[in-house]
Amino acid sequence: LGAVTVSWGTQFLGSSRVRAVMLSGILLTLAGTVAHFALQGAWVTGRGWPEVLNAGAWADVAQSRLGIALLFRIVLLILWVWTVWSLRDAPWTSVTSMVAAVLGILTVLTFSFAGHAAAESTAWLYAPLDAVHMLSVGAWAGGVLVMAVVMGSLGELSAPTVGKFSRTATWAMPLAVVTGVAQGLHLMGGTGRLTGNDYGRFFLGKLALVAVITVFAVRARRLVRVGGGTGAVSSLPRRVTSRARLSRSL
Repeated sequence: LGAVTVSWGTQFLGSSRVRAVMLSGILLTLAGTVAHFALQGAWVTGRGWPEVLNAGAWADVAQSRLGIALLFRIVLLILWVWTVWSLRDAPWTSVTSMVAAVLGILTVLTFSFAGHAAAESTAWLYAPLDAVHMLSVGAWAGGVLVMAVVMGSLGELSAPTVGKFSRTATWAMPLAVVTGVAQGLHLMGGTGRLTGNDYGRFFLGKLALVAVITVFAVRARRLVRVGGGTGAVSSLPRRVTSRARLSRSL
């Protein structure tokens, strides 16, 4: 999702390095999804590792809400691989944009409607909220990671590309924070448990990290706005790399 955000409407996704980052994320997600599906039966039944290869357990998992979401995600990820692979020789077009948008939203929904948010009576509210949160984090933190990986090794990252991503991050970052805080407080039942358990303490630590990243983000955006050209872009790699390292902590 970060690669799509940085490359949206440009030919930047044609870069082999950007495609490699994107494909790595897709394949890691695919491997994790397949492992999750195989392990779910053993986890639910408590019968241990032999159950992982039990086709009957797979059939039971496939009939559950989680199993359906995992299988749907596997299909979507295979389509992602095909899409990225096809971009080797084909330019980014409006059709590519539509395919990427649909695949991105549907992939995120397989997480949101298979997690805690979809298991509650308020699923109609918190499942979509979780999807918005994941899309925002993917666009923001994922985009920062992609830029950090390609900066300094490719001359293709132009000032307009950085500026476009900066504008995207301007709405994605606060949206991710607001939706994340809303979900966290909902799961904890309010602010009273913020310091009373590990989840609350990790939650506060996460907010502190976001505050630090925000400082980096504001400084980087100001640099791009003031510099307004490739000179400003060339001085960003160190700042972007620092933001990416902090973002991965999330």
